[in-house]
Amino acid sequence: MVQYMRIGAQRSWNNAELWFRYLRKIVDGNRIRLTQEQVRELIESGDLSMFQIVTLKRAVMPGTVTNRRVSERNHRTQTPMVKELLKRHGRA
Repeated sequence: MVQYMRIGAQRSWNNAELWFRYLRKIVDGNRIRLTQEQVRELIESGDLSMFQIVTLKRAVMPGTVTNRRVSERNHRTQTPMVKELLKRHGRA
């Protein structure tokens, strides 16, 4: 998983949206797929930008805004509501 995140950091260097997609693979609410040692290894590797370091630190802290934002990406949107909105605006 550490190697996966290193590759993700390189691929998403200037792309916050893509970086959050990588983060969602390791964070789902209070469930974190990396140990603290692995997080520390990533932070100290030199492969992450400052933005990536900060968001990684916050993402693995349950209850933070970043943690919630990343976790929400793991849940599907309520498509009936989206379909209804599209129908109302003549796009469905």
